[in-house]
Amino acid sequence: MLMSAMEQGPPVRSAPDDMEAFIAPEEDDRNWHHRAACRSEDPDIFFPEEGSSVIRTQLEETAKAICRRCGVMQECLGWALESGQNYGVWGGLSEDERRALKRRHAGRNRL
Repeated sequence: MLMSAMEQGPPVRSAPDDMEAFIAPEEDDRNWHHRAACRSEDPDIFFPEEGSSVIRTQLEETAKAICRRCGVMQECLGWALESGQNYGVWGGLSEDERRALKRRHAGRNRL
């Protein structure tokens, strides 16, 4: 059975490899967070404080799945990179993934 676009929900997005693709173009809309899919979710999914590594990994994957459905994923990640967010899942990436992205970007700029 075919579903309409409305029934399927928003498109699932994957994170590009290039940091420039994450940083929102000069955008006047500074209220992107009001449209974020995570607004109605438990913050502990995105910022787990306690638990085993298995539980933390499961929460991180759940958070990333929510991000992939989000219409403002790029703006969220751009904000996290620009403001130096070091904890939690932002824009579909964990803190380790954001650090790696910054390192790759810094390495390219040194060439």
